[in-house]
Amino acid sequence: MTTNKRFLVRNVVNRISESFKSKHQDHFVMFAFLIRGGEE
Repeated sequence: MTTNKRFLVRNVVNRISESFKSKHQDHFVMFAFLIRGGEE
C-alpha cells in the first residue's frame, strides 16, 4: 500500500515537473544563463 501510494505520488510529481519544464523552458534557460553569467 505504501509503495503503491509512493509510486502514485512520484508519478504525479513527474507529470507536473514535465509540464512545468515544457511551459517555462525558455524562462528556465534564461534564468540558468543569468546565474552562470553572474557567477563568472
